[in-house]
Amino acid sequence: MAQPGINIYTELGQNNISQGLYFKSAAMGDLNFGNNILSSGIQTSLDKNNKILVSGYTINASRYLILQRMVVELQGFFTMTELSEIIHTTNWGILMKIRRNHFEMAIGSNFKTYSFSEQAQKAYNIMNDAVSINETFNIIYLFRYNVKPSYNKWNIGWAITDIDYFQFNQETNPIFKLNGYLRFSNKFSVNADLSYELAGFTNLAFGYFGLNLKTGLIWNF
Repeated sequence: MAQPGINIYTELGQNNISQGLYFKSAAMGDLNFGNNILSSGIQTSLDKNNKILVSGYTINASRYLILQRMVVELQGFFTMTELSEIIHTTNWGILMKIRRNHFEMAIGSNFKTYSFSEQAQKAYNIMNDAVSINETFNIIYLFRYNVKPSYNKWNIGWAITDIDYFQFNQETNPIFKLNGYLRFSNKFSVNADLSYELAGFTNLAFGYFGLNLKTGLIWNF
C-alpha cells in the first residue's frame, strides 16, 4: 500500500542580501509506494522585507535501488523560486544519492534559469532577448558523515553541499551543515539543521555569505 507523509519546517537566517533576519516556512508532502517516491511542496516567506508570500514550488520523483548493500536513490526534480518581485529562478535536473552506514553522498547536475518578472520587464523596458539567463550542467553535490548509522533513532551529522530544499548554489558557493534528528517512532521524527554559507570558495578572497537555522518535523501517516 502507498504510504503518505509530510515534512514541515521553519527557517530563520541572515545573509548579505537579506536586509536583516528572514523567516521562511515550508511544507512538503510525499507518497511512497514500493521503491518509488513522489513528492511536492511549497515555501513561504514570512519576513517584512519580502512581499511575496509563496516563494517556492518543488516537485520530484525518486526510485530506490539496493546495490551491493548500498541504498541508491535516483531522483529527478523541478523547483521554482521567487527571489523577489523582480526575478525568479527555475532549476531542474537529476541527482544520485548513496547511503551506507555512516556516510551519505549525492552527485548530479542541474539546469538553472534566472528570469525577470513581467512587472520588471515593463518597469525597466527589458527586451525579450534579455529576459532570462541560463546556466547549464551545474554540478550539485552532498557529502555527509553521520555519528550513527542512518537507521538509528537519533543522529548528528556534518555535511558540505551546494543544495537545499529550495536552494541551488554554484559549485564554488558551498554550504557547511551541522544537522541532527530524533526519531520518536517509525512515523514521527523532529530534526534541526544549522548552515553556514560561503561565497566564492575557490577565489583568492572567499568570504562569509549567510547563516541559517532550520527546524521541523516529519510525519509518516
